[in-house]
Amino acid sequence: MAKIDRKLVDFSLEESTQKLKLKLLDAYSKLLTHHNDLEHYRNIKHLQTNMYLQTKRLYEAGEVDKLSLSDRAIEIVEIDRSIEQFKANIKEQLEVLSFFTKEHYSLNTQVLGFFPRPKAPALGCL
Repeated sequence: MAKIDRKLVDFSLEESTQKLKLKLLDAYSKLLTHHNDLEHYRNIKHLQTNMYLQTKRLYEAGEVDKLSLSDRAIEIVEIDRSIEQFKANIKEQLEVLSFFTKEHYSLNTQVLGFFPRPKAPALGCL
């Protein structure tokens, strides 16, 4: 009887450990997704800002209307909102990881991917 109880305890411990590992993996996976999205949106914002500046020059030259300029500005504001949402999502996932690991993580914590990120080819090489 004691042998069976010991096996049940061992099985229960193993099951709990596996569930914890899955929760950690899920939280880190979400963190990676939000982190990658944040980086992409930061790059998009940079490009949209350049487009806005070009549109502004065209507006000042009388080549485009004010509506086009306003549309570019609105796009940047929408991207800023997305960036803030990604930051909030990252913070939330860091809190989940902190709960499970009992370690403190901040938005400045370096996030490492599961696999190395391939380097993008230089634009001149295409």
